[in-house]
Amino acid sequence: KKGISWHRRCTMLDQDTGMFYSTDSVTHPDGERYRGEHYFVSYTRRNNVFTRMQAKVPANPSSGKPNPIRSHTEFKTGDGAFWCFSENGAFFKFFPQQDRTELIGANWGGEGLYTANMCQSPKLRYIYYMPGVGSRAISYGTPLVQYDVKTGKKKVIAFLNRFYLAKYGYNAGAPYGLELDSRGESLFFYAGGGFTSDRNNPKFIRP
Repeated sequence: KKGISWHRRCTMLDQDTGMFYSTDSVTHPDGERYRGEHYFVSYTRRNNVFTRMQAKVPANPSSGKPNPIRSHTEFKTGDGAFWCFSENGAFFKFFPQQDRTELIGANWGGEGLYTANMCQSPKLRYIYYMPGVGSRAISYGTPLVQYDVKTGKKKVIAFLNRFYLAKYGYNAGAPYGLELDSRGESLFFYAGGGFTSDRNNPKFIRP
């Protein structure tokens, strides 16, 4: 559809309806009052229709700036919402049937970090993610975070950079790809990095 630019970093499928969703990768073209805002867009396969929705990505609570969506959960929780991150680390919920979003906060610290992947536990209570990529993840120790959707509490399960440096001399950063097994017992990921023994390197994090 003219005026809609489907964002290249995210496409979510609502398995209940067969609808696809993302956000506009460019700002809304219909007037000055929309400038800088990124609206959700939908795609209906049966009649090949793209639609710009009323829901928009909430602004990062620290910077006040909105970004397009970057990652989302595979399944909706019981309230009908996908859980999502924007490219600048805003943590929010998207309710496709209600055509609205709800800000949760920042996905890491006060400012939020670019985070490429999220996954859910089998009963959908917990969300797991690794905030930051590259040197930013390394500077925080490459944390693996568990978020409890019931209580709203975040917990770092492990600082993976420290572990891999101590055990293998591998400077793990740039986390991409994250998946939990069907029982919720093992979590799989990969993190780009390199082997190092240079303790004068500012990217070398002591265990």
